[in-house]
Amino acid sequence: MKLILFGNSELAKIISIYFEESGKNVDAYIVDERFKKTDFFNDKPLYSTEYFLSNFSCENVELFICIGDIKINKLREEKYNFFKSKGFRFVSLIHKNAIIGKNVKLGEHLLVLEGNNIQHNAEIGDNSFLWSLNHIGHSSIVGKNVFISSNVTISGCTSIGDNSFIGVGSTF
Repeated sequence: MKLILFGNSELAKIISIYFEESGKNVDAYIVDERFKKTDFFNDKPLYSTEYFLSNFSCENVELFICIGDIKINKLREEKYNFFKSKGFRFVSLIHKNAIIGKNVKLGEHLLVLEGNNIQHNAEIGDNSFLWSLNHIGHSSIVGKNVFISSNVTISGCTSIGDNSFIGVGSTF
């Protein structure tokens, strides 16, 4: 199974480091044609979306979309839905130092970095990013396409709506 990241930004470089630390090698990157200025990115092949769709099968590729909070997560949501409609599978990146409680429901295509504490009975929706050192309280619900920056505290039984962006140090 090949791991291919969508994006050629600093975020893609950072996420590739986390994947490689977890033992998964990044095989290539893809971007829309207008953003493809070279054939390589981060020492790996860089393909246009069109080339990728013509030359790769959804049966042997896992994708990760490396787009942050642009347009309140709408761009990441669009790319996620586009590739999902083409039959591609997504991988999640859950850091080994994240604490995940019992009965937690995790969606697909998640980024959960080090130091996150997701307590019992919480839910994290598809295509959501939790940067470092956050606390998601018991029975809380984080919607789809959410970006939570660092050092955020979400108390128990709290709901965060779809496409939300939560800045550094916020408390709910």
